[in-house]
Amino acid sequence: MHWLQTLDTSLFRFINGSLSNPLFDAVMPWLSGNRLFAPLVLLAAAILLWRGRTPALICVLALATVVPLGDHFIINTIKHAVARPRPFAALSDVRLPATRDDAYPVARGEITAGPANHAPPAAAAGKPNSMPSAHAANWSAATVLLLLYRRRSLWVMLPLALLVCFSRVYLGAHYPSDVLAGAILGAGYAAAFVIVINAAWRAIGKKWFPLWWEKLPTLVAGGEPGRGQEPAAGCGACRVTSDERTRHASPVTPEQHWLRAGYVLIGLLTLARWLYLASGSIELSEDEAYQWMWSKHLAPSYYSKPPLIAYTQ
Repeated sequence: MHWLQTLDTSLFRFINGSLSNPLFDAVMPWLSGNRLFAPLVLLAAAILLWRGRTPALICVLALATVVPLGDHFIINTIKHAVARPRPFAALSDVRLPATRDDAYPVARGEITAGPANHAPPAAAAGKPNSMPSAHAANWSAATVLLLLYRRRSLWVMLPLALLVCFSRVYLGAHYPSDVLAGAILGAGYAAAFVIVINAAWRAIGKKWFPLWWEKLPTLVAGGEPGRGQEPAAGCGACRVTSDERTRHASPVTPEQHWLRAGYVLIGLLTLARWLYLASGSIELSEDEAYQWMWSKHLAPSYYSKPPLIAYTQ
């Protein structure tokens, strides 16, 4: 395994040092993180929903589910378990060309490279772990999900994903093996999510939600059929024929259909709340924390306030 680590370090130094040039110094930080990213994602999602309708809605929901959950529960869990220091904290003479604070997982002004500074205060409080790369995982997951919806998106998403992965190594934030592991993990759990959800929909949707299943028998788009061509197998935009509709006719009434949909929605919201509580990310403001403690341990000053104010707020 030592030769793999040596190869990984050598490839990192080649990308981070030997390939350095002013153009990459200007472009790579922007690719790794910029303030236009969130607005552009929202704009792209709006255009996708406007042009694609139901299949696009499924794709956007899958992206909004898989990317953040995979990042938080899979990538971060592995990062904490492996606990591999980032290159700029473990190696000497690492170039840090980024001029934007959001290109690094820690504040740009507090980064100092080299083994003697392997745990700077900002990194210790931020994201000091390197393996695997969350950027690579998120972009790979998004690429796979969009590919399953619209194959032509690969011509845009794959180059962008590769450039982002390259930028993480060039900026000294990750080793090449970090981005490779992140890309494999992201693509893997995105594909697994689609396979499981589509199989569940094909098994349960026909029985529980026949009104929707008749219009969307599968959640995986197989491309739009051209003129004179048969619809592609698994085409999410295709519709079942009248014979199939008759054969799979269900006695479920619209009221039962929407009642079941309500049960599913309540279940998903409950699960989301449980995940939120389990994440440990609940933060109370000073006033909220005071009122919470106030309701648990009533002080004499409580009685000078309106009745039950601590319980009603």
